[in-house]
Amino acid sequence: MCCGYYEKIKNNQILVLICVVLMAFLYRYTMPIFLIHSIFAATLRSVLLKVGITNVVIHITCGIAISIFGPVIAARVMKKTKYLEFFIYPGKFIKIETSKK
Repeated sequence: MCCGYYEKIKNNQILVLICVVLMAFLYRYTMPIFLIHSIFAATLRSVLLKVGITNVVIHITCGIAISIFGPVIAARVMKKTKYLEFFIYPGKFIKIETSKK
């Protein structure tokens, strides 16, 4: 549970609760993060390089943050608009019927 750290934090219920909530949050947005993270990361990297920021720590920190939170925000916007939600979860809108023999 929670990346193998459960044995270390099992006596601290607050940390266990935070870990469970974090994993539930990431579980809910796994597909949007997987599908869209590269668009946000590449855009951020291009912008940082154009502005002249070449510090590796800033690139990695901002890149990880935008790769997670950018797709989550995009997924929340897409969920409010049914036509845009199709691009992340097409199975909700396409019904495939199987023929019975």
